[in-house]
Amino acid sequence: MILDNSIKLEAVLAGAVAANQPEFHVDYAQWSVQGVKTRPEPTRGALNSASDVTLLAVAPTQAERREISAVVIYNKDTAAVTVTVKTDDGTTERIHIKVTLATTEALCYEQGEGWYVLTASGAKKLGAGVSGPTSSTDNAVA
Repeated sequence: MILDNSIKLEAVLAGAVAANQPEFHVDYAQWSVQGVKTRPEPTRGALNSASDVTLLAVAPTQAERREISAVVIYNKDTAAVTVTVKTDDGTTERIHIKVTLATTEALCYEQGEGWYVLTASGAKKLGAGVSGPTSSTDNAVA
């Protein structure tokens, strides 16, 4: 996921939390005008109920880019929350993912893998009943 000087990454909850705001952590690197990549850097914070929260701001100059390698949004609330992650260019918002997280679940993004949810035990959560093929040809070469 690449952000330039006009696009920021945001998250918002569908409503107020019961007790605790979910926390986020973003790892990214900056690409200079000369095409040099900086050391990875983190940013972190907490969501704010139904208000948009910037997870990663726009790149500082027109020619620079920010490359996101990982995002984690952890639901530390006592109830489920619905999180929407989106990009915003100041005019148009584009949704990347909208998901309901049970308490102690985490919404994760990894460069090269995409979005997924981790359960409280750290296992990847399978979504919408999709758990892969169940036929006798599982793992068979076609």
